[in-house]
Amino acid sequence: AAEELTVDGVAAKLYTIDGASSPPQTILIVDIPWRDGQSLFVKYKGAQSLAVSQREAFIEFTKSIEWN
Repeated sequence: AAEELTVDGVAAKLYTIDGASSPPQTILIVDIPWRDGQSLFVKYKGAQSLAVSQREAFIEFTKSIEWN
């Protein structure tokens, strides 16, 4: 299930995918609808422990995106 975020006034979705590898990996993906049916994706892929500890910073970074 996706988590809802707002990025520059647009409803975006955050997906968390936990892998079964050793060591455990996690992918954080934010899907931001952009224009003309296109999306902007912001992605983090790496160690699960780092993804967990930096998740809020990743979300705040993504929320800081603005269109000109």
